[in-house]
Amino acid sequence: QGIWYVAAFMLCWLPWYIWQWVRVTNNMVTAADVDSEMLIYAISFTQPTQGFANALVFFRPRYLKFRSRDEDDFRIASILRVLNLRVPSVLDAEWWQSWSSHNVEKSRTDSESVDESIKSTTLLRVDAR
Repeated sequence: QGIWYVAAFMLCWLPWYIWQWVRVTNNMVTAADVDSEMLIYAISFTQPTQGFANALVFFRPRYLKFRSRDEDDFRIASILRVLNLRVPSVLDAEWWQSWSSHNVEKSRTDSESVDESIKSTTLLRVDAR
């Protein structure tokens, strides 16, 4: 877990370290001469996301526990459980299994009734001739 925190820190602060290294190797010239706009944008994006990265690292063990326990569930359901939020029944694997088995049986009975109606209309046409 500690390695993940260090990796999150380095990911968030790496653009800043690169920016400082560029400034030091250019004899501390004014920032306007050596600054890259992309590097400044990267710093502006990555430094505020450090809290989000730390949250990902913090919740990772609970997420892995839920994923190993409920391997058939959707990933988003595991994420909602980690955050102590209610999981909608649509995201429940058992609901999908019962729904799909219900639809398979329904489609079988519907296709049988369609087959019967086709046979009866065919027989009517043959009888009419």
